[in-house]
Amino acid sequence: MFIMILEGDKMRMYHIHKKEYYTELWQVGNTFTINDENHFWKFSKEYQTPIYKDKNDKTLFEMAEISKEVLSIMENAINEYRILIREITLENIRKEFFPNLPSRQKCIWLAREDQIEYWKKNINKSNIDIYEVEVDENLLFKSRDSLLPKINEKYTDIIEHANNYWNYSSDTNNEDDEYLYIGSVQIIRKIEE
Repeated sequence: MFIMILEGDKMRMYHIHKKEYYTELWQVGNTFTINDENHFWKFSKEYQTPIYKDKNDKTLFEMAEISKEVLSIMENAINEYRILIREITLENIRKEFFPNLPSRQKCIWLAREDQIEYWKKNINKSNIDIYEVEVDENLLFKSRDSLLPKINEKYTDIIEHANNYWNYSSDTNNEDDEYLYIGSVQIIRKIEE
């Protein structure tokens, strides 16, 4: 059951936090502001295909035919670059047509209480904490994960889906809703697993 707690313009939401990032900030009782590049964007922006040579000095591409490990590395590299193209496109569309909405490159993602299990499953990370946080309701942007461009689409489709993502508006609560937020965050409590 979803219960929304509102106090003035404040709203209680939930953040599924990857433990390896910003641990000094994520402490119960802390209040801080989200307004700088997030780890998701920094990783995609700075991703570099690993340089790999075996003991015979063969390069990654020379070894691709014989190594499943190398093929996996190459697949991850291609996916990271596809995600980077998607995120750059989303940001370009946002800047041009929806400049008042929060940037995916600087935001924090939030969820309603009834979405926690969905997002835990879809983030597929075992090293996470979940926090109840208080945020300014007026600064939240709601869209849907299912509206994000698929990383294997042609570029014109990515642009169309990016427009649909930023143009989304609905009062219906969906399991895959995602809330983007830039602003002051107060950590209320850590949810015990």
